[in-house]
Amino acid sequence: MRGGSSFHIFRLPDDPDSLLLDIPLSEILLKLNGKNLFSSKQEQINFYERYTTRLRDEPMEIEYGPLAWPFIERKEPALHMMLKYIRDSKMNKDMNLNILEFFQAPSLRVTANDQAECWHETTNTILLRIKNILPSRKIAWKLISIFFQHVYIFMPILDEISFREEMKRIIGPEEYSTNNINPSIQKIDDFAVIGILLILLRIASLQEYKNYGCYVSDNEHIGSENIDVAIMCLRRYNFMGQISLCVFQCAFFLKLYQKVCPAFHEDSQNRNSKVYNGMLVQMAYSLGLNKNSHLTDQRMNSLRRKIWHLLVLFDIIESYSFGSPLTANRLHSTSRLITPNEIDDNNSNNLDCALERSVVRHLITLMDNMDPLIDILDKILDVKGQTKISSLVNSIIKVEIRISTCFGFLKENLVPISEHTSTVEIHDKIHRIKSLISIKIFLLSIYQHLAIHFQHTKNIRLAMFYRKKIQCITIGEMLPLVLPLTKDMRNYFGNLGILVITSFFFQSIYRTTLLNIEVLIQLNYQSYYFTDIYSEKKNESSVYSYLCKAIEKLEKCIGIFILCISKLSKEYNYTRKPKDLLNAYLSILKKDDFYESNANDKALKMKLTTDYLKQMCYIYDAALEEIADSPYGLDSAEISYCNNDIDEKYIFSSTDLATLNFDTTDYLSLFGNNYNIVDVNNSFFADVEGLFQS
Repeated sequence: MRGGSSFHIFRLPDDPDSLLLDIPLSEILLKLNGKNLFSSKQEQINFYERYTTRLRDEPMEIEYGPLAWPFIERKEPALHMMLKYIRDSKMNKDMNLNILEFFQAPSLRVTANDQAECWHETTNTILLRIKNILPSRKIAWKLISIFFQHVYIFMPILDEISFREEMKRIIGPEEYSTNNINPSIQKIDDFAVIGILLILLRIASLQEYKNYGCYVSDNEHIGSENIDVAIMCLRRYNFMGQISLCVFQCAFFLKLYQKVCPAFHEDSQNRNSKVYNGMLVQMAYSLGLNKNSHLTDQRMNSLRRKIWHLLVLFDIIESYSFGSPLTANRLHSTSRLITPNEIDDNNSNNLDCALERSVVRHLITLMDNMDPLIDILDKILDVKGQTKISSLVNSIIKVEIRISTCFGFLKENLVPISEHTSTVEIHDKIHRIKSLISIKIFLLSIYQHLAIHFQHTKNIRLAMFYRKKIQCITIGEMLPLVLPLTKDMRNYFGNLGILVITSFFFQSIYRTTLLNIEVLIQLNYQSYYFTDIYSEKKNESSVYSYLCKAIEKLEKCIGIFILCISKLSKEYNYTRKPKDLLNAYLSILKKDDFYESNANDKALKMKLTTDYLKQMCYIYDAALEEIADSPYGLDSAEISYCNNDIDEKYIFSSTDLATLNFDTTDYLSLFGNNYNIVDVNNSFFADVEGLFQS
């Protein structure tokens, strides 16, 4: 299995819970990797079944794919119960407000004034804003060099030599004077070039300086207004008419900025990124980027092919992140990337050929690993019929073994860097861990659907098996990593990692926390109705004893996730409302009314086995012990608590409940910078630091 030369489909054994409890957690992870169960070769699943598109009185919103979090939230019984409780709760009467108002998504309608502003952005107005926002020539050229040395590796859609020549023409010679820039506009595409420059300056300044303000000298500031003006430049062009490669690059560059640096994209209003991505793909088709070009300029040939493959890669990633159909069809492409060995000074788009080889090598590796993911997507997104679970399991096993062979496991990639670590090595490391986590999140979504399916069909043992896989990844693999990365990300990824990894890391641990809150809801429900479900007295049941232990240990694990989100919220505004939302969930979980209002929920009344609960406790203990033995201890003063007596009115008035429907990349457009913090104390997580003092 480690060699990736073969794989196996495991039929349902006599005891699918038969994992040994006396082996290390790493061995459990290895045993479960490439192991997936099904009960019949003929059994089928439809990923769109049992999905509630709208709850009562809920406003209309965009349609989500089956892998998007809002879709899973409505389909999964425990999470659906939480959503329904909040909307139907009588709390709104006690609070003297209509709680549904908090679920209204921010208005994205374009007003007449907005349209007028867009169409009346005259050339002179834009030029004035550009002149006012551009830094000195010294700073501009310094940041251009920083971009191509450090950031280009994640946004390789420019040719360095050509871009520098265009900059000499537009902003002046490459000299390090403090003179103000008076941009020269000579061609119709020059506004697009300036748009690219403004985005580039913002990104490079973020990479170079930790105070993400971002001051690059005593009096020169590179802020988010650069992006606003870049968007104004892009508005000058009619995408419905003829476009150029330069205009396309500006639009794609803006997309990459939103993707690579979402933590710093303060004004994003793009809730449906697939629309933007679809527009880019159609623009690429019209420019012929999907075909091998045979221009005399070898660098331009290389650039066009690389842009197309990067665009296709982003299309696939967004599809497996949200469950939306692919926009770019690989059957309609003849474009072939040049191999790293073919790169030389004549065709490299970066002056550093070693860096260019790293870019192309990873792009080829990532594209090669997309084939089995596309195979799974074709099965999941079939809205017309059913998918055989045995066939789906076959495809999942291929992915599990392939990514473990190609990228390893998460812990193997968490090795500190030294001061001599090169940009290429850091780039390699960031790509590995981002690819590994994003594909694991994708697999977690599939396991979730399988668990729901088997729970619905009363195959409780298989439902528990897939929930066990979810816990092994979220608790066993990811939990031991979150404290080191939260406390000292630069130690593992440098400044570049802080820029590229932070937001992605937050999205991952936020979704992981929600998955574990779902498990906690189920366990608490079992505890509340234990006698009704098991027909046993609590004080005489071993199941109840292990159920209580599992709840206690899972609460500690969730407490650590909350701790990390709280630490991030001190530095990044966009993490604060999600933290408040988690506190709102946890506050509800402690209320008897929450469980009593769902007394007849049959989906949550499945009987758990003692073996299953033992194994859950073992996974929790092993992960917590690994954290306790790490050099990154817990600071109890920084742990986020949820007060038992917290005022619900305050929670819901300070938490934008529209966020209950967001996905892990949609959230930025909903949060903005207007945040409130729930100040909380004395949670049932209050003893989480005690684990590390014993």
